[in-house]
Amino acid sequence: MILYLFYNADLLEIPKGRHQLALGFVDDGAFLVSGTNLAENSNTLRRMMERPNGAYRWSKDHNSKFETSKFELMHFTQRREPDPSRPNKTRKLSRPPITLRGTTIKPNNVARFLGVMVDDELRWKEHAKYAIGKGMKYTLMFRRLTRPSTGLRPDFMERLYSAVAVPKFAYAADIWFTPIHRKEGHMRDSGSVGFARQLTKLHRMALIAITGAMRSAPTDALELHANLPPVDLLLDKICHRSAMRIATLPGAHPLHKRIRNCVRYNVKRHRSPLHNLARVYHVNPDDMETIDPVRQLPTYQRPYTTDIAETREASLEDDRNNEAHVKIYTDGSGYKGHAGAAAIMLIDGEPSTMLQYYLGPLSRNTTFEAEAVGVSLGLQLLTEATLPRDTTVALDNQGVIQSTEIYRQRQSHYHFDAIHEQARRLARKERNRPNFKMKITWISGHSGAEGNELVDAAAKDAAQGTTSERHRLPKYLRGRLPVSVSALKQQHNSALKNRWNERWKKSPRFEKYRKYKDCFPSAGFRRATKNITRRQHSLLIQLRTGHAPLNQHLHRMKVVDEPKCLHCPTEDETIRHYLYQCREYRYARTDLITRLGRDAHVAAILYGTKRGIKSLLQYVEDTARVKNTFGDVTPSNIDDDEDDDPTQPDFD
Repeated sequence: MILYLFYNADLLEIPKGRHQLALGFVDDGAFLVSGTNLAENSNTLRRMMERPNGAYRWSKDHNSKFETSKFELMHFTQRREPDPSRPNKTRKLSRPPITLRGTTIKPNNVARFLGVMVDDELRWKEHAKYAIGKGMKYTLMFRRLTRPSTGLRPDFMERLYSAVAVPKFAYAADIWFTPIHRKEGHMRDSGSVGFARQLTKLHRMALIAITGAMRSAPTDALELHANLPPVDLLLDKICHRSAMRIATLPGAHPLHKRIRNCVRYNVKRHRSPLHNLARVYHVNPDDMETIDPVRQLPTYQRPYTTDIAETREASLEDDRNNEAHVKIYTDGSGYKGHAGAAAIMLIDGEPSTMLQYYLGPLSRNTTFEAEAVGVSLGLQLLTEATLPRDTTVALDNQGVIQSTEIYRQRQSHYHFDAIHEQARRLARKERNRPNFKMKITWISGHSGAEGNELVDAAAKDAAQGTTSERHRLPKYLRGRLPVSVSALKQQHNSALKNRWNERWKKSPRFEKYRKYKDCFPSAGFRRATKNITRRQHSLLIQLRTGHAPLNQHLHRMKVVDEPKCLHCPTEDETIRHYLYQCREYRYARTDLITRLGRDAHVAAILYGTKRGIKSLLQYVEDTARVKNTFGDVTPSNIDDDEDDDPTQPDFD
């Protein structure tokens, strides 16, 4: 891959001027030109290929012969011209061909470049159709791995769908899919509504395969049980992630300037995908952090050591036995919707010193960042110490300690780059004193350690707006911190979940499912069914949704002639009749009530706890009513859970 960059470098430098451009990735390349008319563009392309220092010359010098007959030509324009064969109608503008060394290349309407189907009007409809077809292909293959009574467990199926099928059909979604949104003052949604509607069909196929539900089950209920949001929200999340990635690119990246131009200029016609992302998500790159691809040299060595105790008790024991000359405790806090950080330095025989910093609301910066800022404040305190010797910096966040050892590109890395720079400065300052050592250690939080409790209170005070004198702070903290990508993603994901919740509350099935008293989206049910078999899960899903292989529902689906119970000719075989009324199953019902008592009539217990599910499955097995469909569903694999109360709902 790296060698290809050098090999193709001269080819990509052939275009000259602002109206010419070359694109290349490994063995795929493209020349682009812009002009006032298509004939002019064709002439420019021909000159780029045939001039003395053009592409054919590069081909000869690099012993890489072009197969001209395989070239593809496209003219990008949305202009139209009158159609002579249809009065008062228009057609696409005529596209002229191009002739290169005696070979005529006719223009195409669609071409594939780097896996994206590019159409000559840049409307992306062709790629959307291609994505839907690819999604259908992978969903059908995915569905073959399971049946209601056999196959992979639902949690494995959900992970497989999210990790394989979704990336396949959502590839380049930030180009061809415009997130669905509603413009101010409009009554209808804007964006790729039609594409989302078509993708919902294959999304539903995947949901049925994951949950083991009947094909008549409602899609919104299956989304809850599979913990998969509606497909338009799923693609919205992918597009937002892409927009955040583009907005944080460094200045050397080609899109760094482009995204800023899209934010600055609100064009009304011929909007690019970047314009759509910037407008829908209100992106402001100048107020966001920049993520650099390279942070440290490969030969870089940390001027400090790290230590994470194996247990909480061991960390407290290490703190009690710590004989370091300088002890620094740091902490970050997210308190009442705001983030703050603090550090306290304790030196033998001297009064303690402290630094505090208010980061801002949690919608801009995260608690994790506050913890990292706390470490930076601690190192800043160390620069104020007189002749520091053996030093420990203790904090109660293992993730921050581990992140100081990661040098690849990542969100919020500028905090850790500042920590490394401060540590290097201290090491250079104390390099002539061999007794200087510095170690960053983990201490269990809220465990009664004096230093940790003091800094915890100071961090909460900082989260309410307290900041130390500006001149005492590290240089990078003396101005306003950029917005964290992590905070923006958390905020957006929370908004998507709220939108999903609002849709569910408007569903005609919402009132029916309230009896399960489950947290959105069905977290209690997934926890209670974590280790059950495929057939057991499918049976429970069908009973919960009300779409089960009993005669009342099968009659609705025109599978059987009568909805009546096989043993009670005057009663329809509903789920309620099957569980509580049918005389044929009175002995099995007695055992069910003996195990659960009055809880046997409480849906939240029967369908939402391990105790209830185990009793319900045993009842189904004793009655043998659906044995031909599901086989053996004996709950011998389910253990009773002492802490098995139904999850408290978050419904209003």
